[in-house]
Amino acid sequence: VCMILPIVVLLVEFITNPFWDGIFYLNEQDGYTRGPHFMLLYIIAGFYVLYGIGYMLYYRKNFAIKRAVALLALYPLMLSAVLIQFIFTQQLIEMFAIACGFLIIFMLIQRPDELTDTDTGLSKLSVYVADIRRSYVNKKPVDIIMLNITNYASLRDMLGYDGMNKVLKIVAGRFAAVEKRLKLRAELYYLGSGKFRLVISERYFELTKAIAELVYEAAKEEIVLNRMDIDLRTRVCITKCPKDIKDVESLLAFGDDLNNIKA
Repeated sequence: VCMILPIVVLLVEFITNPFWDGIFYLNEQDGYTRGPHFMLLYIIAGFYVLYGIGYMLYYRKNFAIKRAVALLALYPLMLSAVLIQFIFTQQLIEMFAIACGFLIIFMLIQRPDELTDTDTGLSKLSVYVADIRRSYVNKKPVDIIMLNITNYASLRDMLGYDGMNKVLKIVAGRFAAVEKRLKLRAELYYLGSGKFRLVISERYFELTKAIAELVYEAAKEEIVLNRMDIDLRTRVCITKCPKDIKDVESLLAFGDDLNNIKA
């Protein structure tokens, strides 16, 4: 409620502005003129700035140092632009500052090459670790369906780099098809070395077992590459976090050892 209320107040001000001239109005002498409620924009913006900084500091463990610095750097950039335009009303630089802020985000925070595995199109290990760590910190329960290709190393030696990548793309496509068909809005990851992960939110917990069975069956479907049948051996496991495993490092270690666990 505290987060929504300022936006609601601001929307009401803008909707009623043509009738009451609260935020701004136009006159023949001065043109654009600030209204009596114009300062409300800065007050609400200041509230969200303080909330954003507080959120960043509280959840600082969820952010890599580079990303945290980049996000925090946006605040002085934006505040400087707002202050300059507030004092010198003809210097319209706020939009330029916003554009620079988005550029920083795209270059340092949301770089596609850092987030997505180019071979499978799924999210990388680093994204998986960050997302799961965030779930642990926020105490948000998730179900993780782990799928490991147990004979990955031998297939990699036999098929070579390009051939193995083609197999991984097929498996990733089937993985994504299950998620899309059930409309789960789940997160899909490829951790490397034939390890796939599907993270399910609490809303779909009752479907986890059925989803795991579908994933297993999809992975076992015939794969033919260069007229050769690929013997894909897989192991699927459901892990409930944080109920089953208490920290991220143990979770990663369990996933790595999954191939060696006797069924």
